[in-house]
Amino acid sequence: MSRHDHATPLSRPLTAAALALTLALPGTVHASVGAEVFMPLVLTMSTTSTTVPAFSGGSFGSTAVTGLEQFDPTLGTLQSVSFTVESSYDVEVSLFTSVIDESLEHGLDADVQFQVSLDVPTGGGGGLLFASGVGSANFFCSGGAFDAACSDDLSPQPVSDSYLATEDATQRLIDDGLLSLFVGSGELDFLTLRFFQFGDAVFFNAADNIDTNTFFSDAAFSVGPTSVTVTYGFVPAPVPLPPAAWLAAPAALALVRARRRR
Repeated sequence: MSRHDHATPLSRPLTAAALALTLALPGTVHASVGAEVFMPLVLTMSTTSTTVPAFSGGSFGSTAVTGLEQFDPTLGTLQSVSFTVESSYDVEVSLFTSVIDESLEHGLDADVQFQVSLDVPTGGGGGLLFASGVGSANFFCSGGAFDAACSDDLSPQPVSDSYLATEDATQRLIDDGLLSLFVGSGELDFLTLRFFQFGDAVFFNAADNIDTNTFFSDAAFSVGPTSVTVTYGFVPAPVPLPPAAWLAAPAALALVRARRRR
């Protein structure tokens, strides 16, 4: 009997024994033999959520967002951050006009808008706003000669609505160098839920045929409760194959050698 004939039957029991041991060990990952790590090609998502109590105020107001966790860097490499905000609001908007000549024809056309947003502070003292709920109140009136001023005709406008907004904030956070703030083992302690109003108004005074955009507005608002969710997209950290997988390697090598000798 040749050496070749002796080697083949001997390798088969070794192969079978090694494979049997591999399959018997708990937690074994069945992967391609010879691969050292497994790296997914798609992003894995994880979320952290909280509920912000209702808050109220005037034309401007804010409340801190607590209870959201940072992305755990041991899970992998953070690639994306998205915000989802779901809430409702009640707003009563009032408009106060500048003094105009009521003895001549005059008019007013105003659009007062308000916004509920998440605020991420930037280093310069400003902030980035995401996942916004926007509403508006429109005012319009006109007065002839010796008529009452428009301000006498304007009454506060109530606006109530609910909204669900989602925004992928990744690129804006990267551009402002803020993505790293979301990575760590603690809470996101810098997010603010903010209410503010803005808008545009035009008053026409026939006395001098000039338009002016001087106006004053006020709002009484109530926002929430508000649900806030942050979704992290990440590439999982490389996962080493378990020891059982390495036990399978000699068995596979013996099997390959046996086939070559046949």
